[in-house]
Amino acid sequence: MVIFVTGSGVRGSPGRGAAATGGSPSSAVVAVTEERQNLTCYSCNSQLEGEGCRFPHNLSLAMRRTCPPSHRFCSVTRVDYSVDPGGAMRAFSIERSCSEHCTTECVAVGERLRLYMCRSCCAESLCNTGNEARALLEEGGRALLASRRLTVPLLALLVAACL
Repeated sequence: MVIFVTGSGVRGSPGRGAAATGGSPSSAVVAVTEERQNLTCYSCNSQLEGEGCRFPHNLSLAMRRTCPPSHRFCSVTRVDYSVDPGGAMRAFSIERSCSEHCTTECVAVGERLRLYMCRSCCAESLCNTGNEARALLEEGGRALLASRRLTVPLLALLVAACL
């Protein structure tokens, strides 16, 4: 809806059912309000969908989800692990989803069996195709790993999968 604000009143745009209360459109300040469309994000988990979720070129139309209005972000959460300190990281899982709140970050836990959880966030439809947080980790952003937060269920799930 377009609203005209004038010195002598407010009126709605023609054909929108708003009554005119006076004023000249030529002297108006125009305010445009638009309805916010819900975000669309890829939504999948590599533990359930396999390789289809892991790599961007495998993402399909079936993985697209319209987010609830309160979810303003698309996110990618990736969990990797290494068995030896300084050893090569191995992929465990990747999840793409809608998120109400999101922080781009990487966290690590463990000494010998080291778990890495990286999350990246974006705010445009279908933007969750990569994982920029993972790139931060690979480019030497290990200072982000000072935190030792990782949920116990996630840790238990990863350890069970490695056995």
